[in-house]
Amino acid sequence: MEKKIIHKAYKFRVYPNKEQEVFIKKSCGSSRFVYNYFLAEKTKYYTQHKNDKKKGLTFIETEHLLTKLKKQEEYTWLNEVNSQSLQYALRNLDSAYKRFFNKLGDFPKFHKKVNGGSFTIPQFFKIVEETNKWLYLKIPKLDKPMKIRKSQDITGKILYIIISITPTGKYYASFTCKEEIELLENKKEKALGLDVGIKEFVFTSDNEIIQNDKNIKRKERRRKIKQRKLAKSKKGGQNRNKLRKQLAVKHEKETNVRKNFLHQVSNYIVKNQDIIITEDLNVRGMVRNHKLAKALSHQSFGEFFRQLEYKSDWNSKIFHKINRWFPSSKLCSQCGAIKENLKLSDRVYKCGCGLEIDRDYNASINIKNLGLSDLNISTVGTTESYASGRVKITDISKIMSVNSNEGRIPCL
Repeated sequence: MEKKIIHKAYKFRVYPNKEQEVFIKKSCGSSRFVYNYFLAEKTKYYTQHKNDKKKGLTFIETEHLLTKLKKQEEYTWLNEVNSQSLQYALRNLDSAYKRFFNKLGDFPKFHKKVNGGSFTIPQFFKIVEETNKWLYLKIPKLDKPMKIRKSQDITGKILYIIISITPTGKYYASFTCKEEIELLENKKEKALGLDVGIKEFVFTSDNEIIQNDKNIKRKERRRKIKQRKLAKSKKGGQNRNKLRKQLAVKHEKETNVRKNFLHQVSNYIVKNQDIIITEDLNVRGMVRNHKLAKALSHQSFGEFFRQLEYKSDWNSKIFHKINRWFPSSKLCSQCGAIKENLKLSDRVYKCGCGLEIDRDYNASINIKNLGLSDLNISTVGTTESYASGRVKITDISKIMSVNSNEGRIPCL
């Protein structure tokens, strides 16, 4: 059987002692300082050499400058942390700069202290002890190993570790691993077209609606109440910092609920389908519509598609994005006619051929058909709800069969 290499990430809670807390905060602060210091240096160099072929300092050059900087009496405190973590901060900055010039991202921004922080350990780490629930990690510059609560076993070879602090003051360790897995057989029996939305999270070509998680709205309302209290509080007042920490906790809970929901939906789809077809949405362009920007950002479509893609890859399923300019909503799924005057407010698609169908359902069928055409696949099965015409409404939180411990689809 064929094998392939995949990369996985495991994120576990860290419970450091007082000495380790100080070291983690010092390492995060030093990495942030190095990133911001050389971001300023690279920006300065870029403004002075705009017309030159070489428009920025290279990674090697910043590495040499860092070595000189650490020898200065003013910055000797940089020697108290792992030197490789500081070099990794430079590598991250260099990567951000390259992404900007390749038009893959925005210009790098300065890292703020209030957002917590992180640092990377690329080498010389060791798991010295491991039990069913705990593991003890030894890292450079620390005498005692750190206590980590694990939720699952780590498989594969650990490439590097990122230690991070959340705005709420919690500590986490993220293990990035490389693992060799066997390729599973894809029977290509079931295909699914997905049309994502705001009111309903996903409308599928099997005539199934996956609803938004009601808990997200509840967490959002509670977070907004805390935000209003913080906005009204007096700057420099005793309660302001207290309210800021409480707001950070609300943000964290809301984010965790949303991430869990996305993992549940992506697991459910990948587990039950062989071919998954979506639109190639221009999310960055869509959020420029100020009326929809907030709602679109909260739906996290980019993260949802990312999860579908890597989970499909792990489980030998096919994930395909169709052309973003394809008029999936305007095209009749029965006769192929295009309705140019279709408005966003028109929720029912009515065609001259007699077809009367939900707008999103029509779009999901068109997405599926074009995707199968792109992949040169002609015949696939369908589900009972699609065949009978009944709409199946799914509350993902109530589906007990979606278990992260089943099969090869972990919630990572």
